[in-house]
Amino acid sequence: MCFQGHGNPQNLVARIVRIGLTDLDPTRVLKHCKHLFLAQGPYGLPAKTLGLPSAGSKTLWCTLHSYGIGGMELDSLYEEFMQREHCAECRDAQPHPEGWAWTRDWQAKQHQVYGDRFRGL
Repeated sequence: MCFQGHGNPQNLVARIVRIGLTDLDPTRVLKHCKHLFLAQGPYGLPAKTLGLPSAGSKTLWCTLHSYGIGGMELDSLYEEFMQREHCAECRDAQPHPEGWAWTRDWQAKQHQVYGDRFRGL
């Protein structure tokens, strides 16, 4: 499938797809702390068409301190956590072990534990 203007950053569909592909594997953010939980929110037609829910809204939560922030791009959400010092200076941070990687199975288990607790903002 080809999207016209895929190289143009102003092309909204291309941008959404790029976000979805980048955020398909959230290991790069979630590995920093066992208390981070990623909840995926609603997503639009481009994401539905491609079966790419990571191209929709998402909320990054700290399950220990009950703080969450929502948006489209995972890296921006994590950067905001760091800027507000929710993570940068946290004494409770517990990184995952070296080599840990996010999996759909791990995510499903996290949803069983935290899904009802962390809905919306």
